[in-house]
Amino acid sequence: MNVGDFVRQQRKRLGLTQKELADAAGVGLNFVYQLEKNKKTVQLDTTNQVLKALGYKVGVVRDFNPWVHPVATATSSDMTRDIN
Repeated sequence: MNVGDFVRQQRKRLGLTQKELADAAGVGLNFVYQLEKNKKTVQLDTTNQVLKALGYKVGVVRDFNPWVHPVATATSSDMTRDIN
């Protein structure tokens, strides 16, 4: 599920219009519309404001890079294995 789909689902669950959610979050109506349509131009901090207005607390990792694979952690058996 995308963030926009989640926001739409939660907004409807709470019985809010897009305008009511925008007002509660302190963002523009157009932003809520774009967010719910999963537009790629929405800003993370503003998205966080909308999620907070829906009652969710969101933590953000600032250096997130999904294109870099995490470094595997070596186990003790890996360290004792002969590399040759």
